[in-house]
Amino acid sequence: QFLRRFAGTPLMRAKREGLLRNAAVAAGNSRDPALVGPLSDCLKNDPSPLVRQHAAWALTRIGA
Repeated sequence: QFLRRFAGTPLMRAKREGLLRNAAVAAGNSRDPALVGPLSDCLKNDPSPLVRQHAAWALTRIGA
């Protein structure tokens, strides 16, 4: 689904894993409690260990 949506765009350089990692870092830096749900879902369900690790870090930053 990611490939279909972003084919031919600059987002392909970061790839899905890099994009989600960066989003988790931005979420953690924002410290927005509204992002706990999506980050928790990422932590539980994402196939990438890198993404799960950054989701956990972001949740810690938010204080969840």
